[in-house]
Order: sequence, then structure tokens, then C-alpha cells
Amino acid sequence: MDAREPLVGAERTIPGFLERQARRNGDRPAVVFHDEQVGHAQLFEEAAALAAGLAALGVRKGDHVAVLMENSVDFLRTWFGINLAGAVEVPVNTEYRRDGLAYIVGHSEARVVVVDSTLLPLLAEVRDQLSLVETLVVRQPDGTLDADQVDFSAVAATPVDLASLPAVTPGDLAAVMYTSGTTGPPKGVMLPHGCPIAWAEDTTRYLAFRPGETHYCCYPLFHTLAQYFATMPALLNDGTLALAERFSVSRFWDDVRRVGATTSNMMGSTISLLHAAAAKPDDLDNPLRRAFGAPAPPSILPDFERRFGLQFVEIYGSSEANVVLWNPLDDVRVGTCGTLGDQFDVLLVDQDDIEVEVGEVGEIATRPHRPFSMLAGYYKMPEATTSAFRNLWFHTGDLGRRDEDGYHTFVDRKKDAIRRRGENISSWEIETVVVRHPSVAECAAFGVPSALSEEDVMVVVTPVEGTLLDLEELAGFCAEQMPRYMVPRYWNLADTLPRTQTGKIEKFRLRARGVEPGTWDREAGAVRSAPAHPEPTARAAGEQDGALR
Repeated sequence: MDAREPLVGAERTIPGFLERQARRNGDRPAVVFHDEQVGHAQLFEEAAALAAGLAALGVRKGDHVAVLMENSVDFLRTWFGINLAGAVEVPVNTEYRRDGLAYIVGHSEARVVVVDSTLLPLLAEVRDQLSLVETLVVRQPDGTLDADQVDFSAVAATPVDLASLPAVTPGDLAAVMYTSGTTGPPKGVMLPHGCPIAWAEDTTRYLAFRPGETHYCCYPLFHTLAQYFATMPALLNDGTLALAERFSVSRFWDDVRRVGATTSNMMGSTISLLHAAAAKPDDLDNPLRRAFGAPAPPSILPDFERRFGLQFVEIYGSSEANVVLWNPLDDVRVGTCGTLGDQFDVLLVDQDDIEVEVGEVGEIATRPHRPFSMLAGYYKMPEATTSAFRNLWFHTGDLGRRDEDGYHTFVDRKKDAIRRRGENISSWEIETVVVRHPSVAECAAFGVPSALSEEDVMVVVTPVEGTLLDLEELAGFCAEQMPRYMVPRYWNLADTLPRTQTGKIEKFRLRARGVEPGTWDREAGAVRSAPAHPEPTARAAGEQDGALR
């Protein structure tokens, strides 16, 4: 990274950062989305106008504003406008439906929701459950607005006096981002303004971003992956964020070439899908030089790098605690999360929080060197916050192993969670929906290895006595009730579920059995005849375009 001046004081907040970058870069492109291009100064000015519009609606410093939007430049204006107003952004996964959507918006205590008109029907289904919501700011409304609705374009056109916007500090909350729980509902991760700044600094430094580069991002903006590890580093780098609507196997490399992107972030499943696509003569003819993300399938990564002419850097991080392990650029070791950076401490600990020996498995615990560079806690969940931060360390719930050279390898999740295509999924959330079906007595959800890396979701179901349970119909029932990425792929019927003497379901026994002959595969639409997992194909790639949501 170049010797640019470090960010200090108010510059370590979203408002101060945006104003600084506007002064530095003026009309230099900050974001490109399809044919729309917006400069750094313009982005700041338009976000400030939106902040004034939100203030006119009664939004005050510290208020929570939910965002239910697909990727667009307006999403960026909204995110930044909320923070410029001194308010707290609550980005909502657009795949949430019904109870899940109502829970997050309600639990966050958002008084205002900014929503795409195409997603408005989702809110309409649960509007009667959102008693705290006073106003819906509707983007691109189609038809007459209801009494509690206002047009986004009118709010975004409000005259602004920058001096009237409230001052914020690095310790003030910038966002509450919900991440799936493990045995309960999603948790609201409280992230102060210092987080996006620190995370952007680390990303540009550890990955040696070159000033002015274009960073390609095809992941949804309601995640830290797109906000803090793509948008913020691109802007900090005096560069450009090339934003796509969603991931598409068929368009990925054409998009990268069109915008001239030299860096990108990738999930392991992204790599699997791109690698599984048919080779083309121009695969090597692309400007991408470096990508980073969670560990990818070791069996394909070297070939992937050779085929597309780039370096992939494997890391370990979370929505709560930034990236705390990085592979050094001059010694990336495939299959590992890398070594300890210089801004966090990391320990692998046993159940008593005693550090384990080299080579032994322990829970990954971390703490920062800088103030306000990780979560401040879980919103309205003091017990979960206290448990996670015990003994002055943040406990991730993930298990890892460290070798003699200091390289860490992710082993498993201590929590009862499933990791599918970049999403953390609570088995509790899945089970809560499945048992609503009138023919289901009980069930157990868990993760099984996926050919695309990470996991696929599997459920074992016990039917209500005397009923016939159609698994295809049950899967359709779930698809109406939960996000697409959460709908189980594999299904088994069982008379009973294995239990401990105290009555707890022994999921380790179910995981050991995994996918077996007789398991119904929702993606294939058929019962599996063999336990082997399929190789990633156009079908197994989740219909390829837009599947990684």
C-alpha cells in the first residue's frame, strides 16, 4: 500500500471517511454498477442528501433504520446516508421470509425501513407484526403509496446543510448486522464505526492493494463481506468498487474484463462453481490478479489459480471479529487460514479456556489491539455477549488447529451451525420451520460435506404416527417459509432419532451416516442410489446464476 496519510479522529467514522475520500478523489469513480458510474464526491453528496431526508422523517442519532434492498448504487447511498444521519444501519437478508423477516426487523427496533418496491410484498405479509415501524421508504414505487410510505427519490433529494448532520465517534454504532444463531434465533452483531475503517485498512494492507485499483464484488450488500471487505477497501484505496447484482458463473469473467477489476473477494463455493464451468480459450485472459476469502477446496485451488492466472489468499474471519488470520502473500499454504496478523491476538483454547498445544484442536478465541475494531456485543442479548467475551477473549465458536509454523487450519464448528455457500445457518431456524408441517413429529438438521466446498443442509424427519409424509411436498413447504440458501438439499425419513440418556438428539451419529442410499436429494429430484457426493455441475451449481445468496 502507498504511504497515504493514516486515518485519524473523525476520519475513523463512516461520515468522516466519506468526506475525506471525496476531498481526495473528487470525480474519480467510486462505484460502477451496470452503466451507472458515481464519483467519490458525488457519492458523499448524495448520501448526505439522503441523510437530510431521513432526518426530515424524524430519524435521529442512534435510531435504527432497516434496509431491505437488492444490490444497487442506491443501497450504497442508503447505507452511507443512514450513517451520515448518525443512525444505525440494519441490513436485512433479502432471502428472509415471514417469521424470519419479522423477527429481524422487529428485534432491531427499526422505526424506518428502506425497501425496494419489488420486496415490498415481503414486508406486507408481516406488517401487522412490526408495530415499531413508522415509515417505509420505497425505492422505485409502482403505483400509489400507502399512508405510511414515502418515495425514496423524494427523500434522497432533500437539501442538506452538512453542518447540521450530527457528529459521530469511532465508538458509536454504525450497524447491527444479523448473523444466524446456533441453537436460537439470529443475533444482532453491533458494529461500531471503527470496524469498517479498521477492516478496510487491514484488507488493503495484507493483500497489498495498489492505489486506484478496481475491486469486483458480486455478493449482496447486506453482508460484511460486501460492505466492509469490498466496498470500504475499494474506497479507502482511492479506487473503484465494481458492483454486480449477484454472482453469475456465466457472466463473472466477462464482468471482470469489462470493468478491468484486478482484485475480488471469493467464497470457496464461488471457486468451485467457476472451476466446474467448461474451460474456455480466454480463461487466462482476464485482469484479476488477486482474490481472497475463506479456504477453498484444496484439490482444485492450484489448478484454479493456474487456469485463471491469479493468486487466491485464504483467510479466517467473521462478521463479529474481522479477519484475524491471513496467509502471507509470499507463502500461501493451501488449505490453511494462514498466520496471525499484527492487529489481533488469537488463541486456541479448550473448554476451560486453557490454550491447547500445537497440533491440538481448540476453539478459536481472539481480541483486538485497536479500539472499536470488532463487535461491541450482540443487540439485546446480554447473556450471549457475556458468554462470547468471557475471560477477556471473544470466543468464535469455531474449532481450529495450529502447526509448528504458526499456520492455522479450520477444523469444524463448535456451534450447532451449518455453513452453506457463505451463509451461516442455524439448525434451530431450519428445524423451527420443518416441524410446523402437520405431518412432522420431530426433525434434526445438520451439515454434510458439499462438492462445492463448505456444507449442504440435510434433515432427518420423523413423521407423525399414521401419516404419509411426501418429502418433495415438505421441501416445497420449507421453500415458502425460509431463505433459499437455507432450504435443505438432503432428506431422510426415520422412525426415531438417536438420543443421549438425557434426551438430546445425537447429531454426530446422523452426521456420520450422512448421505446414503435412500436419501432424497432435492436438487436432483430423486432418491440417491449411492452415498458418494456428485461433482459440481451446472445442476449442482445451484442453477449457477444468482445461486450464492
